[in-house]
Amino acid sequence: MNYDYKTLENKLKTLPSDIQEALTSVEISEAITHIANKNNLTLDKADILFNLTSYVMLGLLPSKEFVKSLSREIGISNKEATIIAEDVNVQIFE
Repeated sequence: MNYDYKTLENKLKTLPSDIQEALTSVEISEAITHIANKNNLTLDKADILFNLTSYVMLGLLPSKEFVKSLSREIGISNKEATIIAEDVNVQIFE
């Protein structure tokens, strides 16, 4: 699941300013890196985690589809994806 730059940019412009700032913040990148490292994800898989997390924040991926998409896109079990999703929920979405 990938979106082109124009689609992402247009969607970002429609979001409230606090969500726009969050999506482009260093803290989000650092949190994703921390979660990826904690769960032994390669750099490529960390990029996928970042993209999927961004898609949820942009409203392009329903949050209820996050675990399933994470499992499929990264190639991990549903259980592993659930653990990662819980970290994302606590460290980013809350």
